[in-house]
Formats: sequence, C-alpha cells, structure tokens
Amino acid sequence: MKLIIVSDSHGREANLREVFSMHRTADMFVHLGDGIREFEALQSEYPNVMFEGVRGNCDIGLSISGSRFSRELAVISADGYRFIITHGNRQGVEWGTERLWYTAKENKCDAVLFGHTHERLCRHEDGIYLFNPGSVSRPRDGLPPSFGVIETSPGGILCSHGQI
Repeated sequence: MKLIIVSDSHGREANLREVFSMHRTADMFVHLGDGIREFEALQSEYPNVMFEGVRGNCDIGLSISGSRFSRELAVISADGYRFIITHGNRQGVEWGTERLWYTAKENKCDAVLFGHTHERLCRHEDGIYLFNPGSVSRPRDGLPPSFGVIETSPGGILCSHGQI
C-alpha cells in the first residue's frame, strides 16, 4: 500500500494539489495538521480517494468541527500495520520524540507520523518508526518543501521523502 503524507501546508493549497497530482494512484493521503481546510477541499473533490487527517495547532478555530479531521490524534491501519497520526504539538515534538514513541508503544503501533516542526525526520527506534514529512509549504530545515511516502508490504514499512 502507498501512503502520501503531508503536513503544515498553511493555506498553500497549490503545493498540496501538486503533491496530490504527482501521486494520484496512491492508496491513501494523510495530512498531519496545519492546513486541514485545504485538505478538506481536496477531499470533497475526490470522494473516491481515501483521505485521513488530524488538526494542528493552527487549525484551531477553523470551521472543521464535526469533521473527522477535527481530531488531534488517530490510529489508522494499512496492510496490517498500525500508524498513529498526530500533529505533534501536544506531544512536545519541538523538544524531542520520546512522548511520541511511548504513545506508539502504548497503542501497539508500528509507526508514528507527525508534523509541527517543519523538519524532515525518518528514524527507526526500538521497533517503531518516527516519521515527519517536513512541511509542504514552509520548511525550516533549509531544504525545499517536502512530503512523505510510506510503502507497506508483507516485508515491512519503507519510508522516504519527496520534494516539490
């Protein structure tokens, strides 16, 4: 299964649409917050595509109440693997990933996908993947805007980054 992971689009719908058009055949598109409004707009245009998402700290107050994207943390499945999706601000990701790792462990997840820092990360730590796609609009790591690609198979999970 192929998942496209985006985060921190911050109103730059054109960047989000570019990633979507690059990977139209993906099985699932996931937004990790701070841009849920434009993600919902994209989802409404493509009702037959699987979209998952969570809100970020900058999504608060937007007209997303009642949306399944209004949650702050969720567990999703792909090919039998379990993923926590969250923005990361509530878990203090700007100071480290320990809380994320423990949350994944407590929920029997194989990976945790998060945003908030606008910096790419792909690390496998004691059996759990920690993955940040970076920012699709405003990267803070000196690299171009980015997104994540996660491919699952019976052989495992493969994480990588793409850029626009």
